[in-house]
Amino acid sequence: MMPQVSASNTPDAQENRRSEDLDEKDLKLISLLRRNARAPIVALARHIGLSRSATQDRMARLEGSGAIAGYRVVEGTPGTIVQAAHLLARFESGKTCDQIAPRVKAIPFVTRIDSLAGEIDLLVSVDADSIDSVEDVRRQVASVPGIATVTTALVLRRHL
Repeated sequence: MMPQVSASNTPDAQENRRSEDLDEKDLKLISLLRRNARAPIVALARHIGLSRSATQDRMARLEGSGAIAGYRVVEGTPGTIVQAAHLLARFESGKTCDQIAPRVKAIPFVTRIDSLAGEIDLLVSVDADSIDSVEDVRRQVASVPGIATVTTALVLRRHL
C-alpha cells in the first residue's frame, strides 16, 4: 500500500493521513503489539496472516509513519502491580493539555496520559507498587500548576 501524499504537514493532517493509510492488518498488528510489544515476529505474522518478513516490513513502515511511536516497558509481572488507578483531572480556565501533560509525564508510576473531551480534561493512568504510591502520584498531579481538581478511581480488576 502506497502512502498518500498531502500538501499539508500539520499534526492534524499527519494524524488524518496516518489513520487513512492503516488497513485491517495494520490495525490488528497494532492491537497485538498493544497487548504484548515483545511478541515474536513469527507469532505476530501468524495472527495477521502474513509472512515474517512482510510483518517486519509492515512494522518498520508503521514506525516510520509515526503510527507506532515507540514501545514501553511495563515493570515486573502482573503480581508486582499492587494498585492501578486512573486520575481524572480538570484544568483551570485557559490551561491546555500541552501545558500540563509534560509535567505529569515526569511523575513516577504514570503509565499513560490521555486528553479527553467533556468535563474531564486529562485521564492519567497509574500502575503503582502500593496504595501509598497512588496517593503520592495523586498529590503530585494535583500540585501541577493549572490543575484545578483531581478525582481518583482505583482499579479493582483488569480484564485486558
